Amino acid sequence: MSEPSSQRQTLSFYSYRHLDEHHNGEEDGLAAIREQLKAQLEALDVYGRIYIAAEGINGQVSIYPASLHPLKKLLHEQFGVSSLRWAIEEGESFTKLTLKLKSTLVADGGRPPLPEYGVGAHVDALRWHELMDEVDSITVDVRNNYEHEVGHFKGAHLMQVETFRDQLQRLPQELASFKQHKILLYCTGGIRCEKASSLLLEQGFKAVFQLSGGIIQYKQQLDALGLQSRFLGKNFVFDQRLSERITPDILAKCYTCGTPTDELKNCTWMGCNTLFVQCDTCGTKLDHCCSESCQHKNSLSPEEQQAIVQNFSRPVPRFKSRSQTEWTAPHHQKATINGVAQPSDKG
Repeated sequence: MSEPSSQRQTLSFYSYRHLDEHHNGEEDGLAAIREQLKAQLEALDVYGRIYIAAEGINGQVSIYPASLHPLKKLLHEQFGVSSLRWAIEEGESFTKLTLKLKSTLVADGGRPPLPEYGVGAHVDALRWHELMDEVDSITVDVRNNYEHEVGHFKGAHLMQVETFRDQLQRLPQELASFKQHKILLYCTGGIRCEKASSLLLEQGFKAVFQLSGGIIQYKQQLDALGLQSRFLGKNFVFDQRLSERITPDILAKCYTCGTPTDELKNCTWMGCNTLFVQCDTCGTKLDHCCSESCQHKNSLSPEEQQAIVQNFSRPVPRFKSRSQTEWTAPHHQKATINGVAQPSDKG
């Protein structure tokens, strides 16, 4: 019998490290690596979601404390993982183990391996604050709109994109007039900053920094050092918890009524499942659906619902919002992004 799931702890990790595509003589080396790792993790009673690509590994897992040491040893020896990042808030994050083979660890549109251009300098929370205070620095959120809507660094440049691939395509152009500035990149755990910083260095940016360990490690360092958070609101996470609270600040609005809230949900109706923000009142009223239309469909029989899904003529939006922020603000200075003057912000 396993221990109660409430005793599990959630952690994440990644490592950019070329993996042998002919592992142990197998023609499909990555598949062999996946099957070997799956057996090892099942023996440790690990749940989670792990991506494996020729360029390395990226994972979020839920484990019992007794599995920590052997898991850490396994990941370091086989994949070069140097650090694990513990979740800021606990909860039931995963209920099964999934390992997938990918062409890249993040959907980057086919970026080359990292060593070709190098990556931005990793900095801790204290140095991050120092850099944010410098007049020639620009803080950039390297995450999607549904992530930064519920939480972001004050004064950060926020891009209205739903995929990392789209962000990488736009990022050099949006920051083109700031090549001589210090560019400060942050994301959830650090993995996207590696690719984004590599791209900017390739494009001629001279001083690129990234928040080491992302928002997750930043929060833990704040607590250890007694620093005040400059990240406001919640940190979006890609598991069943959906978010972790960093500060009490509420930055988003209910998609249904516009009330300030940052409760993230997926629409209950099987044909929608769209991510959105909804207050408790509207959630109760609409049975946790994103609209009256979805609520009605959700009340139909399974057969009727399935028939509707099969006859869809257009894709369902991935994310619905009524509070698309227009923040594109470099702090401390008057500057422009896409020709729009930005406010000075000392926070």
